[in-house]
Amino acid sequence: MKIVMIAERYPPALGGVASSAGRISRALARLGHELHVFVHARELPGGMVHSAELAAGLTLHRLGAARSLDFTLQQSLLFLEWLHSRQQFELVWGHYLTTAGFLGTWFAESQSIPSLVSVRGNDLDKQLFPGGDFARLRWCLERATTVVAVSRDLAAKVRTLTGRTAKVLPNAVDTQLFSPGTKSEELAQKHCWPAGELVLGFCGELRAKKGLPFLLQAFRMVAARQPTRLLIIGQVRGEDRGEFERALADGGSASQITITGHLEKPEQVADYLRCADVALLPSLWDGLPNSLLESMAAGIPVIASDAGAIPEVLVDGVTGTIIPRTHLHQLAQRIEEWLATPGETRAARIAAAREYVCRNHSLAAEESHLRELLNSVAGASCLPVAGTSCPSPSP
Repeated sequence: MKIVMIAERYPPALGGVASSAGRISRALARLGHELHVFVHARELPGGMVHSAELAAGLTLHRLGAARSLDFTLQQSLLFLEWLHSRQQFELVWGHYLTTAGFLGTWFAESQSIPSLVSVRGNDLDKQLFPGGDFARLRWCLERATTVVAVSRDLAAKVRTLTGRTAKVLPNAVDTQLFSPGTKSEELAQKHCWPAGELVLGFCGELRAKKGLPFLLQAFRMVAARQPTRLLIIGQVRGEDRGEFERALADGGSASQITITGHLEKPEQVADYLRCADVALLPSLWDGLPNSLLESMAAGIPVIASDAGAIPEVLVDGVTGTIIPRTHLHQLAQRIEEWLATPGETRAARIAAAREYVCRNHSLAAEESHLRELLNSVAGASCLPVAGTSCPSPSP
């Protein structure tokens, strides 16, 4: 099948939306589909297009964003129409409900092509409330040929909004790369980490929705009782840096915090993640965070909130620790409870967490889900996919 994926972000951009777009597009190409990925790029002059073949069957097109969104979208449609005239796409995949999903659904309808919209989490949650664009969100969900959600939680929200059923396509992780291992002495020496220090890890872009104040509060409380370091594998979002720095000024603990900054290679993320004794995800709302799956696969115990799809993966007392979002002020207490848990119990939970991810969220599992998804899309729209055929017309 010839597919054009319109992505909100794409590697090397930051965040789970970008990484999932990169991972899924490469998986589809490996399955034999021809992928063209289209994404807006702020680093290019407005209207300029840069195209590159990333792998066999996978081409990336970056369009420089204009100053205004409406002008950027008009230019996007012109380019997509031109590209479609040469490629004759059979499916438009909008990866992220807004703006990519809307652009994909609109373009697909204008060209009479089936469309698929992938709901990732923040795209739906933010648009539900003022000043989100609720009308456009609902139009997109109702008009897309197929709606895919990253979790059962998001699929339930789609059903509440529209009455239609969304297919669930969960996130995946490279379980060979993110696997248990020893702490890196090289990183410890590089950052001058004292031996025996407890390391609390957070992986991703730290911001308000990820529970920034609760994370810092818990860190200060634990650090007051024992030598502790907060390892932020990623960076603090610019708009939340002021709150982050004010919290540090009040607590005087900046010297005990390591911020890696953006790490381009997943191997680097895995190495830093193995340095953490506990991974913390005190999100106020979330989709299905990649960092959750990566931590579980790497054998790092996770203490997380019950936001979004986290409880679909993490079972309290079985594969990790869950804190209700109404009780995030108890995060430090739950950390200390975990540290006091008998070693055999901790080892069993860590092993159960990795086994769950390997069984349900591996790259092989994702490819299987994608194969089923594309076959169902082809069957619904009578488009040929390898291994399937359309029924013959009745006589």
